[in-house]
Amino acid sequence: MMMKLKLYCYVMVCLFLLEGCENCSDTADERVTSFIDMEFVDNNGDNLIDAVKGPYHPDSIKAFTENNDSFSFKKWTDPVLKHVQLELLPPFNDTGETVVYLYLNHLDTDTLVINYSHHKNKCSDYYEYTNYRFNGKEVKINYMEHSVLKLLKKRK
Repeated sequence: MMMKLKLYCYVMVCLFLLEGCENCSDTADERVTSFIDMEFVDNNGDNLIDAVKGPYHPDSIKAFTENNDSFSFKKWTDPVLKHVQLELLPPFNDTGETVVYLYLNHLDTDTLVINYSHHKNKCSDYYEYTNYRFNGKEVKINYMEHSVLKLLKKRK
């Protein structure tokens, strides 16, 4: 008898929870909540992160903030483009701006300033990236070309 009562209560709670959910499939925009895909390129558009050709080895690259905030930073090889890309999901705060330092090697650290706005709706909150500055210069993402933030550097 006790088992039937527990099962009945469980079913009722599930029905209550499912009944209370609203369809939110049209309220979240995947692009604005995604990682920022980045790559370091030279003037010719060639990727500068390469374990063999360099000048930057993937294993040496790190990302950090001034306050050592926790955030996601990954390095991976794109199977289509055949080179290393970086993925960053910055730590968000109330100021709408996060500064991330990109350590390439012991002689080279760059600054990426990410601006964003916070959006709340009935089903989620998310951040929309509004501006990027790399070493003080504004950078735009070309959404027609793999949606990658290309960070321009001179080849060393």
